[in-house]
Amino acid sequence: MSKNVAPTEFEHEPTLHDVLEVLSLTNQKIDGVKDAVLTVNQRVDSVEVRLSTLERNTEKIKASIADVQDDLTSALAAVDTDSVMVLDHEQRITQLEEKGA
Repeated sequence: MSKNVAPTEFEHEPTLHDVLEVLSLTNQKIDGVKDAVLTVNQRVDSVEVRLSTLERNTEKIKASIADVQDDLTSALAAVDTDSVMVLDHEQRITQLEEKGA
C-alpha cells in the first residue's frame, strides 16, 4: 500500500459481510431520520390545524367587536340626542320661569 492512501477502519479488504453490515447500519440511521421527519410533519400538520382554528376565532372576535362598536355608536348617538333634548327642555323651563316671574 502506498503512503498517499487514507487509512480505513478495515485492516483488510472489506468483505461482503462488512459491506452488508455497514449498509444495515446506514439503513437503520435512514429509518431513524424518516421517523424524525414523519414526527415533524405530524407536528406541523397539528400546528396548521390550530392556526386555522385561531384564525377563524379571530375573525369571529373581530366581527363581534365591530357589532359592539356599532351598538355603542348608536347608543352614544341616542344619549347625545337625549342630552340635547333635556338641555332644550331646561332652557324652555328657564325661559318660562323668567316670563312668569
